[in-house]
This record gives sequence, C-alpha cells and structure tokens, in this order.
Amino acid sequence: MRVRSKSSIWRRNSRWRKKNEEVIAPKAEIVKRGSSKLSYKLQRELEQLPGQLEDLEAKLEALQAQVADAAFFSQPHEQTQKVLADLSQAEQELEQAFERWEYLEGLKKRGITKGAPMCEHHHAAKHILCPQCDMLVALPRLSHGQKAACPRCGATLTTEWDAPRQRPTAYALAALFMLLLSNLFPFVNMNVAGVTSEVTLLEIPGVMFSEDYASLGTFFLLFVQLVPAFCLVTILLLVNRASLPLSVKKTLARIFFLLKSWGMAEIFLAGVLVSFVKLMAYGDIGIGSSFIPWCLFCLVQLRAFQCVDRRWLWDDIAPQPALAQPLTPGITGIRQSLRSCACCTAILPAESLVCPRCHTKGYVRRKNSLQWTLALLFTLDHALSARQYFADYDYRLTGLENAVDHSGWRDFCCGARGLIRWRRLSFSPVLWCRR
Repeated sequence: MRVRSKSSIWRRNSRWRKKNEEVIAPKAEIVKRGSSKLSYKLQRELEQLPGQLEDLEAKLEALQAQVADAAFFSQPHEQTQKVLADLSQAEQELEQAFERWEYLEGLKKRGITKGAPMCEHHHAAKHILCPQCDMLVALPRLSHGQKAACPRCGATLTTEWDAPRQRPTAYALAALFMLLLSNLFPFVNMNVAGVTSEVTLLEIPGVMFSEDYASLGTFFLLFVQLVPAFCLVTILLLVNRASLPLSVKKTLARIFFLLKSWGMAEIFLAGVLVSFVKLMAYGDIGIGSSFIPWCLFCLVQLRAFQCVDRRWLWDDIAPQPALAQPLTPGITGIRQSLRSCACCTAILPAESLVCPRCHTKGYVRRKNSLQWTLALLFTLDHALSARQYFADYDYRLTGLENAVDHSGWRDFCCGARGLIRWRRLSFSPVLWCRR
C-alpha cells in the first residue's frame, strides 16, 4: 500500500495551484466578496490541518514499518488484520484531510469569506454532490440569473433563472404552437421533369409504412413527434403546479428527465438538410410552409428544456429526504459513504439503492462499468475494421463496380456483410463481460 510522503503532498499542492484559476473562477460570480481572510472557524481549521497531516503521516510511517517487518505475518491472524485495517483507515483519513486542506487553501487564495460555498451547516438541502467529480459542495445563496459551479471541475450544479415559471411556460407554449403549424402545411416539395410533389410531416410515417419500413415509421412518430410533445406538456404541468397527485408529479418528472434526451427533432432536421444535397441532383427542391416553423420548434424546444433546472423542479415537487449524518464540504461523496441521485440530485447514503423522493434506483458505482465500456469500444473497433476490410471485396461481388453512384448502397451492404462474418470475434468481449 503506497503512502504519500510529505514532499509529495506539497508537490501535489503546487501542481494544483497552477490550475487554481480554472478551478475556482466559476465560483467567483456566485459568492460574496469581502476581505482576503476566511471566517474565524475556517481559518482555525486551516491552521490546524498541516499539523494533522504530519501526525497522520507519522502514524502511517509507523504502521508501514510494522507491516514491512519480516516477523509481522508470523503474528496471529487477528492481530495482523487489525494492523492492516488501521493502515487502510489512516490512509483514508490522510486523503480526506488533504482534500479539505486543498479546498480551504483555494478559498483563501480567492478571498472568499463566510458567504462561500464552504459553509458549515450540515443540511442536505443546501448541499449538492457534483455529478462529474463527486465533490460535495455547499450551495451559496444565488440571485436571479446566476448559476453555481463546482469549484474543482467547473461543472454547472444549479441555475437560478429569472422568472423560473413564466420563462419555461412561454417557451413550451411557443414550441407546441410551432409543432402544430409544422404538421398542418407541406414540409418540402420537389419538381422532377415538370412533375411536382410535396409531402407533410404527417405523411412521412405513412410513406414509410407503405414501403415496408414500419420500424423507421414508428421511430419517427415516437422520437420526432410524440416524445418532444410529451416533454413540453410535462413542463407545462409541473412548472405551473397543476393540481395532480404527488405520485403522478413524481412519475412525470422522472419520465421527463429520462426522455428529454431522446427527442430527435433536431436530428431529423439535420438529416433533411443533408439529404437536400443529393436530392438537388434529381430536380428542384423547395421548402414548404412548415419548414420554418419546424426549425423554430427545434430551437424553442431546446430553450424550454434548458430553462428547467433539475434541482429547482424537484425541490418544488417534494423536499429532499432527511440525512442523519453530518456533511463535510470539500470531500468527495464516496469517501463520506454518500451518493447522489441521478434523477433528482438528492444526497443519499451509499447503501440506499432507491431514492425515497423520486423512487429511482441507483448505485455509488455501476457494476463492471469500466469492463462494459472497454468491451463495447473494442466491439465498435472490430465492426469498423470489418467494414473497411470487406467493403471493396463485397462491392466487387455485387457486380456494381461499373455503376455510377452506389456509394450509399456499397457502404451499407458491404459493411453489414463484414459485420456478419466477424460476428463471433466482435461480440466475444461483450459475452466475456457478462460472465
């Protein structure tokens, strides 16, 4: 077990000071400015921390020397296990004290006083775990138009919007109106050899179903039309405190934050714009009366989602669950046996699997997450390699080598054949991870 020496701690601090500007700068806009001194309580703690670090290092060196002794493992098993447990605990205490010292040094350098996010009140409603780096941060009092950022990684934690109810309501209503207009009029029109044809958004699924593309038509209806409309209606109901049962509100909010990233309206728009490039070779392509409303719908919908702060909405629906243990800002949640709910940002004990507020299941860490990530990346690499290796060979077998323009068919068919031939090798890492 490796223990940091005193010199390594100070070297790490010097490296951290070089990044201090980027780490603490996002907080400068949301904290109260004052003198360059910390509050009396935090100043006393900062003065005592170097002594605590030295004591912990001396304790670790003594335990490490005891473990390194050749006669250590000849002692009774219970005694050796106790010494090893003390060694592990002392190392964790040293790491926590060092993280706390880094945090206080950063606040002191920036001149942050009592109004800093380093307050000492142990209330879960005033704290939040950073979703990116797991740092426990005490939230300051935000004014309208300000946002709180993590002092370590700079991730946005929460935002205090101006008119937090009226703004999302206006954007959601405007987006729904644009969605209605875009479905009433022609979307695009095409003129080929004097024959003009036009199509509306509601006719696209019917064309796909008639051409035996039922899956694509279903996906279009779900992710391009229904999911965005459902999310916008949910915003109107939750933000304006509709008279619904509490369980229904929790369910709607949980589904909303789950589905809002599955809206594909802007993806469909990007695909249409790209397809215009190839369709222009066949005739004249024009946009219909609903094309501009659809573009506006995509923009206003994204703005409506952006103006709904996750933490504010969940606090408006139900209060955060009570937490019995004290909270120490500046230390990661996993070291305090805490975890953050991925849905409602509530701070929960690490052993709690289901959030009592939103009833979402979660873990401190996903089991075998690194193995799954590596396996899927390895599988994707094999799939791309298979497509590149078999593309030219299968293309010649199809007899299309003299065709004018079959690049899309070539990429699709030949890549698929290569995947089929390499299926066992490609999916073997995934099967290995499932064991």
